[in-house]
Amino acid sequence: MKKRHLVMSPQIVSRVDVSELVEDHQEKLSSTRDISFNEISQYPTDTAHTESSTKGTNTFIMRASEAPHRAAATRRRRRQHHSSHLSMVSAVAAVSVLLVALACAVHSARGIVWRVWQMFHEMDHSRPASSNRKSPVRMGLLGCASVSPFALMLPARRVPDRAQVVAVAARDLQRARDFAKQWNVPRAGSYDQMLADPDVEAVYIPLLNGLHYEWAAAALRAKKHVLLEKPFTSNAEEVFILLAATYHNSCVGQITP
Repeated sequence: MKKRHLVMSPQIVSRVDVSELVEDHQEKLSSTRDISFNEISQYPTDTAHTESSTKGTNTFIMRASEAPHRAAATRRRRRQHHSSHLSMVSAVAAVSVLLVALACAVHSARGIVWRVWQMFHEMDHSRPASSNRKSPVRMGLLGCASVSPFALMLPARRVPDRAQVVAVAARDLQRARDFAKQWNVPRAGSYDQMLADPDVEAVYIPLLNGLHYEWAAAALRAKKHVLLEKPFTSNAEEVFILLAATYHNSCVGQITP
C-alpha cells in the first residue's frame, strides 16, 4: 500500500483521501494487537542477571533495614566501654582515698601508742632531771582539754621528781576547780591568774589551734616556759615572733612530739 504523508498545506490536505489514511492506521493497530502474552513470554531472558539483580536488591534492602540496629549496637558498645572506663577510674580513686585514710590512721595511732607507752612504761630514772637543779619543774595547765590527762597529768605522776602540776586554768572557773579536785592540783583559776602566778615556772597549752599563738606569746611575755600542742602556730610569721620572744625572755619553748 502506498504511504501517504500528511502535510500542513491546506491545498494538499484537501486532495488527500482521508478514508485511506484511516484504513492504514487501523491496519497498524490490528497488527500490533496480534502479539499475545504467550508470545511475549517465549522471548529468551537473562535469568542469571535477573537473579543477581534481585539478590543485590534484597541485600541492599536488608542492609538498609539493619542500619538502625547496627547503629544502636555501636552506641551500646561505646556506652559499655565508657562505663567500664569510669568504673576503673572510680575504683582507682577509691583505692587511693583508702590508702591515704589508712596512712593518716596509722600516723595518728602511732602518736597515741607512743603517748600511752610513755604513760604506763617504766621511765628511765637513771638519768638526772637536770644538771643544775634539785627540785621538779612547777607546771601549770592552761586549758582543761580532753588530751590534758594523757599529755601532762599522767606523765607528771610517773616522774614526780621532774615535773609537778601546781595550777589549773580554764575559761570556766568551775570546770577548772573540778579538774583540780579530780587530779589533786593545789590551785585553780583563770588564764591571766595562772600567768601572773610566780610559783608557776612553765605552762602546758592544749587549747584550740587558733589560740596557740595568742596564749603562747602571753606566757612568754610573763617569762614562763611553754610546752605547746601541735600545731605550733598558724603561719611562719607567728613562729618567728614566738622564737624571738623565747630568746628575749630567756625561756624555753617546746612543741609536743
